[in-house]
Amino acid sequence: MTEASTTIPALALAAVLTYAAITKVVRPAEWSTALAGYRFGRAEPLMRGLVPASEAAVAATCVASPVLGARLALALLAAMAVAVLRAARGRIDGRLPCGCFGGTAERSAQALLLRIGALGGVAAVTLAGPGLWSDVEPLPALLVLVGVTVAGATIGLWRHASKDFVRR
Repeated sequence: MTEASTTIPALALAAVLTYAAITKVVRPAEWSTALAGYRFGRAEPLMRGLVPASEAAVAATCVASPVLGARLALALLAAMAVAVLRAARGRIDGRLPCGCFGGTAERSAQALLLRIGALGGVAAVTLAGPGLWSDVEPLPALLVLVGVTVAGATIGLWRHASKDFVRR
């Protein structure tokens, strides 16, 4: 059986990647708009389906096999970082459409890379395995993870709602 110190971060990765994939599928127009900012050219139609499919596949792998899922997540995150760096090159303001969770808001390349790096940190914790936090109790750790996730989602929704309110 897999230790909680491996399973919990893998489940967090799975949750984030699942949410990212779902929002791209549910909001295809926004996802297409955001994706256009990355200038993939002829590969853009392929990327439109490949990115959410890859996110969903890696999320499922994180649930089925946390260590393998974390390895695949690192590969996916590395590809995302390369896409951000490539797209940011030559832009005066260095801002790109995020597209991470179905939105089109522009963010600095640094902010996007920081988000990617944070997820990479979660994947690294998964790979560090059972020895990392051998004294951590799984249920309280899971509750903290859920609380942080809900708080982050609430803040994101609040920021989105407040922008709409200000525009009116």
